[in-house]
Amino acid sequence: MDFITSPRFIEKIREEKGLYGAPEAVITDKAVMAFDDGETYVDSSHPGVTKAEVVGATGWDVDFVDE
Repeated sequence: MDFITSPRFIEKIREEKGLYGAPEAVITDKAVMAFDDGETYVDSSHPGVTKAEVVGATGWDVDFVDE
C-alpha cells in the first residue's frame, strides 16, 4: 500500500459526508507532519532523517516546527 488518506482538511466537505473533526497528522516514512490553520508543517522527523531528505521527498515548500 502506497498510502492511506482521508478527505481534505475542509470542514464543510467533511461534514457533508458525515465526517467530523479533521486530520491530526500525516505520518510518512521520513517525518510526522501536523496542521496549523490548515497549513501542513513538519512536527518531527524520524531518527537519522535530515531536513533536506524531508524537503526532497515532500514535493512542496514545507515549514518545520522549530523554524
